[in-house]
Formats: sequence, C-alpha cells, structure tokens
Amino acid sequence: MDRVARNAAFGRWMNRLLTAAAVSRQDIVNAAGPDVQTQELVEGGGVEQAPEETVFRYADVYSRLAPELAPWSFIMSLNALREDCPPEVGPYLQDAAEQWKISNQLLLGFDLAAEHLEVGDVSGHALTISNQLGHVLTGEEIERFPRLVTRLLERHKAVTLVPTSQLGSPGLGALGSGHWYKKDAAERVLGHSRTGSLRLAFDPLCGVDSLDTAVSRAMALGAESADVTVLAWAILLAAHQAVVKSRFSDDGPQILREIGGLEAPTIKGIDVDVPGVEAMEDIANKYLARWREEYVLATRKVQLKRGPGADDAPWLAAESLVPEAEHGSDPQLVDPRRGLGPNDLLFYNDEQFERLPDVLVDRGIASVTVRPNHVATGNRVAQPQTFQWVPFGSDSHLGLLLGPNRVWRPMYFYVPNDQARNQTLAQAGVGRR
Repeated sequence: MDRVARNAAFGRWMNRLLTAAAVSRQDIVNAAGPDVQTQELVEGGGVEQAPEETVFRYADVYSRLAPELAPWSFIMSLNALREDCPPEVGPYLQDAAEQWKISNQLLLGFDLAAEHLEVGDVSGHALTISNQLGHVLTGEEIERFPRLVTRLLERHKAVTLVPTSQLGSPGLGALGSGHWYKKDAAERVLGHSRTGSLRLAFDPLCGVDSLDTAVSRAMALGAESADVTVLAWAILLAAHQAVVKSRFSDDGPQILREIGGLEAPTIKGIDVDVPGVEAMEDIANKYLARWREEYVLATRKVQLKRGPGADDAPWLAAESLVPEAEHGSDPQLVDPRRGLGPNDLLFYNDEQFERLPDVLVDRGIASVTVRPNHVATGNRVAQPQTFQWVPFGSDSHLGLLLGPNRVWRPMYFYVPNDQARNQTLAQAGVGRR
C-alpha cells in the first residue's frame, strides 16, 4: 500500500467519520475546525500530508461533537497509518507468532504507535467488527473481516469452530470448500447441516425431530419403498433426544454416542405401532452402516440396537471407524477416536449443539469460534478482552482496533504471506483439498 493509497484511505475515513458523527462540514467549521475547502481536499485524498495543526483541529472538533466515537485516538491512529510501516515489524511478528504459547488469546498484531517492538504486541480474547463505525463499512470491507480472521487463525494453536448456520456468509463460505491451510489438520462435522450450497458431511441420525422428517430422511438416504417406514422409525428412535442430550465425549466428536431412549415403543400423539426391534436393526444396518461425504475425514459404521438388559432398555446408536480392509489405506481418513487436534477445523450445527464452545472450555480444550462479524476464544475469563476492528484500506495488514480502554490503535496485523505459506505447504506435502 503506497503513500498515495494511504492518503486516499485517510481521506475516505475522514469522510466516513463525518457520516458516522451525523454532522456537516459547516458544523465542523462552526466548531472551529478546518474550513470547507480544506475538508473537501482532505476527504478527497488531495492532501499529500495534512498539516499537524489540521489533524489536531479535526481531533478536537470531533471530540466535542461526537465523543462516543472516541475520535481523538481514531484520527491520530488514521494519521499514523499514513506513515511507512517499519520494515522490521513483519519479521518480528512472524517470529512472535511462531513462539506464541497462550492458547486462550489471539495474537492480533502490532501496535504501530508503540515505541518499542517488545511492547507492541496486541492480543485479546475476542475480535469483532466495530459497533461504533460498522454501519459505515462497505460490503466488501465487512467480508474482509472473516478472511482476515481466518488467516490469523491459520497459525493459532486451537480448534477452530465454525457454526454451520453462518456458512452462507461470503467470508466463511470458503472454509466449507477446503480452504484451510494448517498442517496435520482434519475437517470434522458435528450434527446435520441444512446448508444446501455447501457439500458438508451428512449425519443421517442428527436433526430429526418428527416422524415426517424421519421419513424424508429415510427417502433421502435412498431407502426402497418397502423399507422407508421401518428406517424412519429407526432413525427417529435413535435421534429422538439427540438435540438436548448429545454430548461431546472424551473420545472426540462421537456424534452418536448413547443418544435417545424411550420408556415405551411408541411416541405420544402418534397412533401407529413401532416396527419390531429385529426389523429396525436389520434395516438400520442396511442403510446406516456407512456413509461418507467429500468433506468428512472419517468413515463410520453405525449400529442401532437395544442397550443391555430388558426389552425396554434405551436405544443406543454406536459408531466406530470402518476397518481399514473396507476402505483401504486412504491417508485422508482420520480415526474419529483420536480426539481433536489443535489444528482441526470443526463445523458444528449450532442449533443442535449451541453450548459446544462451553463444553470444550469445560474439558480444557483450546478453541476459537468464528462468525462473520465476531471471533472469540473459548475461556473462563470473567471479562474477556474484546477489540473492535475497522479496516484502513485494501491492505489487509493495516487496520484500527478499539480496545476495552476506549482508545483506538493503528494496527499492523500479522497475516501470513501467500508466497511463503504456499512454499511451506509444498514442503510439508499439504495442498488444496
């Protein structure tokens, strides 16, 4: 980003500040600010370097007209971003990122206003689009946020959680297409996803809450007409309590571990006899024995059967890795029993598993949940340190952060260099999936 582009970015933001503060140029003049002609030149990027006196007059006026925007530090940070970035910042941040050990904090980047490198690191528990200035961002700039976050997380040692309800956003949609660059990472899916535009793993037992939806699910699985009803009942019985009782077990994302269980082989309000146990077991094993989608890195064998004990024992749905003899030695397959790795990407149905981030915190697993406008680490911090973000210009390295202390900072974010990243991936034997 050269000086001309930085001057233009400075001018655009001064114009947006006018909009965000809901004032006019004449209001600025009346409050002892720069004259209208100077304002137009600055906002149009026509001033090579605004005089220090002009910058201070702007900051003073806006501090009185719109103090809720924290305009003094914002304007000073904008002005700082017009300067050349110190050449040593990039290598310093790369080294700092490689040494970063605090899994419940995100190393965001470097404060360009800091006097020394060692005090310039900025980290926090959450990052979100600015509440104060988000309404003046363009659509392209809003989409830039999850892309920036995704790049930041590529070297953060924590499980990355992506709610499937958010995958329709342009910024997060690419993650569902295999654009995740972490060595030794597995892509996993927990729960059924209704996202039609993305080919995610399909779990036939999750997301069913009525006989009608179970019938639709059985038909979607390709059940023959004579098997649809029996398969639908088998699915419904297995998934009946999945929404409220599914857990994230110690063995990893065991989606179907000991879920369901009814007191009698009927469901209240439906005057239809449930098929026999033997028939349901046969049909369930016929259609649910194994399934696999392009973006699931594990194959599973599923069996539906009664638990030990009497005939009215709870229904159990158990999963296990398909033996190697059945699928060969495909290196893309990951044993679901190995547990979550620190680089894994986990798509989860946040309607079914709303508390999954909290569960991982309880288990002591470092995780980061990503949404189109917000990213947060999983932790037990009573008051997490949240920063608000706005971009400076087209350069994804540069932006501004508003911290908990209500002070804006000019930021250089650490975004891995594409060329260096691709070279590292090639050396590690990792490519685009």
